Amino acid sequence: MIGSDDYSMVIEKSSDGNALCISGQCATYILKLKKNLISLYKITVRDANNEWTEETPVFGQEKMHIDGFKRHYSIQVPFVPDDVPDEELDTYMENYVQLRQKQREEAVNAI
Repeated sequence: MIGSDDYSMVIEKSSDGNALCISGQCATYILKLKKNLISLYKITVRDANNEWTEETPVFGQEKMHIDGFKRHYSIQVPFVPDDVPDEELDTYMENYVQLRQKQREEAVNAI
C-alpha cells in the first residue's frame, strides 16, 4: 500500500460497512470494525528450505462466516482485539506458523 493512492486492490469494505478485508503480500486479514477485532484469513507459510504454501489457516474451534464482500469468507482463527500490543499479535501468528512448519516437516519426513 505504501506509495499508492489506490487501495482498491488491497482493501475491501463489506457492503454493510461492518468489516474490512486487507490483503497483503503474505497475509490477508479480516477486521470487524464495530468491535475492533482482527482475524487472519490467509497466510503464506515458509519453511527453512524456502518452500512455501499459501493457506487458509485453521487454528482453534471458533468458526465464522462473513458475507458482504465480493466473495464469502469462512474463518476458523479466533478474532482478537485490534488494540492488543503488536508483540502479542505477532506471537500468536508465530505460534500458528511454527505449528504448520512442524506439521509440514513431519509430513515430508513420513514419505
